[in-house]
Amino acid sequence: MKRSFALGSLVLTVAAWVGCAFLARPLAVGITHRWGPEIVRKGDGKFSDAAVFLQHRIYEGALLLTLTLGLVVVVVTLGSLLARRMPPLWKWIPYSAIGFFGLNLWIKVAAGTCLFWCLFWNGKGTTNNLTQFHIKLLLMVESPAPTKVVLAGSSQVRTQIDHRRLNHQLGTNIFATELHFPGNHSLDFLLLDRKLRGHKADIIVCYLSEIVFFNGAVSPGFPLFFGFREMPEFLRLGGKPQWAPRPFVLGLLGSALPIFWLRDSVEERLFGDQAAGLVPAERRASLASDLHQRAAVWAAGIRADPQSDFCFAAFDKFVAQCRSEGKRVILCSGQMNPILARQIDPALRARMLAFLAQLATKYDNVVLLQEKDLPTQTEADYEDLSHANSAAQIRFTEAIARVLQGLDQPEHRPQSP
Repeated sequence: MKRSFALGSLVLTVAAWVGCAFLARPLAVGITHRWGPEIVRKGDGKFSDAAVFLQHRIYEGALLLTLTLGLVVVVVTLGSLLARRMPPLWKWIPYSAIGFFGLNLWIKVAAGTCLFWCLFWNGKGTTNNLTQFHIKLLLMVESPAPTKVVLAGSSQVRTQIDHRRLNHQLGTNIFATELHFPGNHSLDFLLLDRKLRGHKADIIVCYLSEIVFFNGAVSPGFPLFFGFREMPEFLRLGGKPQWAPRPFVLGLLGSALPIFWLRDSVEERLFGDQAAGLVPAERRASLASDLHQRAAVWAAGIRADPQSDFCFAAFDKFVAQCRSEGKRVILCSGQMNPILARQIDPALRARMLAFLAQLATKYDNVVLLQEKDLPTQTEADYEDLSHANSAAQIRFTEAIARVLQGLDQPEHRPQSP
């Protein structure tokens, strides 16, 4: 490698950081004075201070530049050293191998910045779920509120609780971030808690219905959050890879190769939301038709089996882990559209409610909201079999706001399990 390239990379890196030190804040404030309200509006409730948001993105830009130039220098240097010992025809091999490793390392580190995920933003409602999840997760820490709340669960929690309305009602001392993932099951709560390590999260609000515990152990998002580090715990809890061999392998492969893990976000950004598997609006509207027939089909797959036993064990572990980390857990005894609920074996709901009551007795960090504590929802309150409409969402959001406002604000002290 020519010395001029290495020297130029060093100079550019130093210049970037010097520029950040002296210009990041003034530049962010200047942009905010001109376009601040528009930036906050486009943030859709994910942040409230445009200047802080922009300043952090500028620093992340300098970090990504430094990371990119540093890895290029290392890859080219190591590649040239190894290529010296190889015939001219095969000199490309060390460059390719080291370059592939460097690209995966770059993605692994860069994925810890919000700016990286912003590159994959494709507009509200048309952005890949993994991209949305990480943007919300990484922006959560930038809120100045002393108490941070996470809204966790499947898409049900998103339609039951409007995080924008909730934050408006909570004021400046509590900030809620919605971190749902479509189709989440009980294991996903435990995987979410692993993701939250290193991020301040004081309270986790969980919306729970029968599909969390009795609809299989492996969710659609499982491969995106499961990896080699999670495998020992999965097996200790009684999980079996044969329950879902393909998602299990995809999770391990994505854990080893970040470029593979990122494939859906890249595909969606390049080719649009339908290529990445997002459901178009007209398709979503058609799903609401013939609910009784669809309820019968869906209810047939909601049953108690060894996988549901695993689901209860995984959720118990999640609550215990939160307790040891000083996090409160609010358990919402949620429901489905009554059209579907009538098709489900009532013994399953009784078992779920008994389990939640047991958790509230067993762990002192649990706040249990029983059915009587939550707004009653009828068939008219649902857009389909599982998602509440806007009117029901307003009532449920207000109920959750009252619960959060009634909690003591001092953090729960970690205790040994």
